[in-house]
Amino acid sequence: MLASLEISRGGVQRQEADVARRLNEEFVLAFRRSPRPMYQLVSQPSADALILQLAIIELNPTSPKGNAVMTMMKLAVSPVAGLASFFTKGTMAIEGKVIEPSSGRAFFQFADKEADRLTFLSTRDFQPYGHAVYTMREWAVQFEEVTRTAPGQKMKDSSFMTLMPY
Repeated sequence: MLASLEISRGGVQRQEADVARRLNEEFVLAFRRSPRPMYQLVSQPSADALILQLAIIELNPTSPKGNAVMTMMKLAVSPVAGLASFFTKGTMAIEGKVIEPSSGRAFFQFADKEADRLTFLSTRDFQPYGHAVYTMREWAVQFEEVTRTAPGQKMKDSSFMTLMPY
C-alpha cells in the first residue's frame, strides 16, 4: 500500500524484468543445488524434455521507507507496533505449468501468492524486492522437492514469519 505511493513519487522503481530473470535463475539453481534431482536441466527444448512455464501474476514491492518508520516504532514504542507493517508489505504471486512437449498439454499446474514474512528486524524490509527474492528462492526449492516427492505425500508449506534477518 505505501509502496504504491513510493513508486508514484519515484522512490521505488518497478523491476518486473529483473524479478522475472531472478525467478528463472532461482528455479535453475534449485535443481543444480538439489542433492538428488529427479530431472536434469537442458539448455534447449527437445522432444523428450518437459517445459516449465512460469508467470509472475502479481508483484508489489515492499515499502522501504514505511518499514524504516515501522522499525523505529517497534524499537521506540513497542514490538506490537510492528503489526502496522501490514501497510508496508509487498506481495508476489506466480503461476506455473509443466508442459509435455509432444502434446503441448499441461500435466501439472500450480499457483501461489505470498506477502512479506513477519519479522522483528530484517534487511529485506529495507529492499523493495528483498522479500520477493526470498520468496522466489523458497518457491524454487519447493518445486524441485515436489518433482521428487512420492504421489500423495504432503509438502511442508512456508511459514508466515521468519527469524532470519537477511
